[in-house]
Amino acid sequence: MASTIQVDKITDIGGNTMLESNGSGTITGLPASAISSGTIATANGGTGAANFAAAGLTNTPAFNAFLSSAASIANTTFTQIIFNQENFDTNSAYNTSTGFFTVPASLGGKYFIYTTTGLNNVTPQRCSTTVEKNSTNSILTTEFGNGSPYGRSTASGVVNLSAGDTLRVLIYQNGGGSSNTLTGEQSVCFGGYKIIE
Repeated sequence: MASTIQVDKITDIGGNTMLESNGSGTITGLPASAISSGTIATANGGTGAANFAAAGLTNTPAFNAFLSSAASIANTTFTQIIFNQENFDTNSAYNTSTGFFTVPASLGGKYFIYTTTGLNNVTPQRCSTTVEKNSTNSILTTEFGNGSPYGRSTASGVVNLSAGDTLRVLIYQNGGGSSNTLTGEQSVCFGGYKIIE
């Protein structure tokens, strides 16, 4: 059996208003970044479902791309990986031809970024995966070495990005010769999303 709680105001222990309803489907008191034109529509056809998307409360841009065919990684050279297939790309911000994710206009902020890369049948002393910002600054890096011949490295973290910033992924290995990457969305992928602030 469903239950309903009806209130017109929620306050903190100090009596400060946290949320307040005007009784007609709108609320005030949320952070400014969450409010569109001063209020957020919370009613959705009378169901009471919060309309967060209308208020901009979504983790977008969001993208996820992967490598569908092996790429050759030269020995002792940082090589960019161009993830050529997408699972999703909400703002068309990732380019499958160049391998760059570009922060769309007016959508700078904090982003959670991740990548996984792997090499096929090689045991390098060092294998490094790096996410590079604006083709100059490494902002996420991880390494592995002398382990499984099908080793993978994963880098992830929260980074500050501005509109127009670009990200790309590079991999380095020193197994003694060229090596092919693994393929598939579980083994070689790149993605991220903007964090709601």
